[in-house]
Amino acid sequence: MQTFQQTCANFINKAQYINGYTHQQTAQALQLPLGTVKSRIKAALKILKSKVI
Repeated sequence: MQTFQQTCANFINKAQYINGYTHQQTAQALQLPLGTVKSRIKAALKILKSKVI
């Protein structure tokens, strides 16, 4: 079973967020609601930030 952190990291990779896709494009590609995409990206970035600092 994946941890929430692993799930968020995987989501960032799948979302191709780092490749310059908008939240809307990511939501359409993954067939997820826009709000879900935004909240998962925010959570993942928060986790990444805590790992870097």
